[in-house]
Amino acid sequence: MFDKNYISNVDLSKQLEKIEDGDKLSFKYLNKTELEQLETHSLAQLLINSTATPNHKRLTFNNLTGKLYLFNPNHLKISKSKDKEQIFKIVGLEFYIDPNCYLQLNVKTFSSVLLSKHMEFSKRKLKEYPKYTFVHSTNTLKRVLPSESIKGENLYILKQTSKKGSLEKNNIPFLDFSNLNEFKNSKIGMLSDISNSIKEKLSNYLSIDFKSSDTNSVIRHSNTFDYSKLNKDIFLFDGIKEENSNEHLENVKKEMENIIPKSKIELSKKENKTGYNVKLIHNKSFYQKYEQKDPYKPSNSIQHITSEDFKQNSKASIKAIIKELVIKNDINNKKISIIDWSKYNYNNKWIFGIKNNVDFYFLTIEPNGVLSFEKFESDLFNQNEYDELCSIYDNDSNIEFIIKDDIENINIIKRTNNFTIPEFEKLNDTLIKENSKISIKKDLALSLMNEVFENEKVKEFENKIKQIENWNKKNLLNCFKNRNDKKIFVEKVKEETGEVLKSYFRDKSRYEILDSQLDIHSFKENERNYYFVGIKGKGIQQSVSRASVIREIETFGKSEYIFDKLLPLMNVDFVRNGDLTVLPFPIKYLREWNNTRHNNI
Repeated sequence: MFDKNYISNVDLSKQLEKIEDGDKLSFKYLNKTELEQLETHSLAQLLINSTATPNHKRLTFNNLTGKLYLFNPNHLKISKSKDKEQIFKIVGLEFYIDPNCYLQLNVKTFSSVLLSKHMEFSKRKLKEYPKYTFVHSTNTLKRVLPSESIKGENLYILKQTSKKGSLEKNNIPFLDFSNLNEFKNSKIGMLSDISNSIKEKLSNYLSIDFKSSDTNSVIRHSNTFDYSKLNKDIFLFDGIKEENSNEHLENVKKEMENIIPKSKIELSKKENKTGYNVKLIHNKSFYQKYEQKDPYKPSNSIQHITSEDFKQNSKASIKAIIKELVIKNDINNKKISIIDWSKYNYNNKWIFGIKNNVDFYFLTIEPNGVLSFEKFESDLFNQNEYDELCSIYDNDSNIEFIIKDDIENINIIKRTNNFTIPEFEKLNDTLIKENSKISIKKDLALSLMNEVFENEKVKEFENKIKQIENWNKKNLLNCFKNRNDKKIFVEKVKEETGEVLKSYFRDKSRYEILDSQLDIHSFKENERNYYFVGIKGKGIQQSVSRASVIREIETFGKSEYIFDKLLPLMNVDFVRNGDLTVLPFPIKYLREWNNTRHNNI
């Protein structure tokens, strides 16, 4: 996009001839009618891109690529030295409107060309990549033209580096409401800022609204894996046999004994066929480096840990391997024990199916929790159904799994590109108010405090408040040591004055503002069924690392919608370490079985 007064005085034909391959380019001035014929998402994207234009520039840097990248100084990867600071990576958020007018917030990494030795260029050479330079005054990237001469230390390409054979992924937290600064560093905070810019600069041309849907079913978190009840023999054995490896296992043993006191934990010389087994080995990089055979092999009887990567004193890591051991044991014994299956009150068997390459694999669960795993068999699906299912999978790469009940109803679960967002405007507004300087006077604070507390507390708080020399929110709130007292006072001040001394998003208000990120929800829209899973509503933390992806449930043929009966199967915290699983937990069993099956053939 160009400024009208500027572009009308420029001969674009001559300007295009000056750049590389300019003779292959063409342009056309569009009138109002032609503009109206453009795809909505394309025109909206161009308009929104213009919000990044610095006032003193005639050309939007981001428009040179047709994309809008949002940058935050806190997301720069900087190496500091005595002489200067070198920015090695610029992590940005791409604000992208897809052809269906759905918003995508994708993390993109621009790496310094100085890191080219850590990048893979088999498909495209370094010189073929567009180069960018970072403009500090505007916190944005500018495309480097062939005619420009810029030092390598200031050049970046849109490409990630690799480490130990794997791409190094960068992440921007989806949401953080611990304070205003952390909120602004998160995806939702950045979305809030760009939304405000759109309202301020483009209100005469477009508006962006987010679709709202009412959920018809909500399941709140309730099922937590109880480690204290686990009573199993666990054997730790050394697959390394080095000087420090026994000490490593001793530390793991000690931590396990604290977490599962009823279980018997022993150090063993080899795998034990009667209990759970944990084997210590090196990681993949070690065996590659020293050209040794990697002993790792997926197994339903052994859980592997590596001396280089496993955090032996981490309760979370120890808990994770304990749960993995229980799941492996269930697969071996072909019965669910990690949870009481009977409590779901299923009177029918359920069949879960996944596809791997060209084959289907199924897990059947009986009402008593007995498991049976198998590759496609005609007694589960007839040949016509199988052919149709293959066709469905071939036409949609977003299908994750299928389910089937006793009476031939089949539902297909597909991942969409859509996700839920919280009430970010309310979050932003409240956090800004919380971050602002105190406006309530000491006399009014004392008066309000007298209204909500009894005489004994009034005297205690009154003395502390009167002694405050530096009058600010922090010092005022420090007068209340008890959290409940502090909250009562904060709510009274807000009710009477509108001032926010402190936000309490983790309390009851979380379901008003953050419910789209909490627990398990299902809803129906345009005769289509959907669900999404967030983090636990109980004991909610102040940050959410990932968005809650919306999944669609499609009924196959003349089948009825049955997936709602399986929503409780995601109300468990033993698949995703300490948090709810986004797929029914039997899918974890099926994938584990299929993984070990292929490696044992």
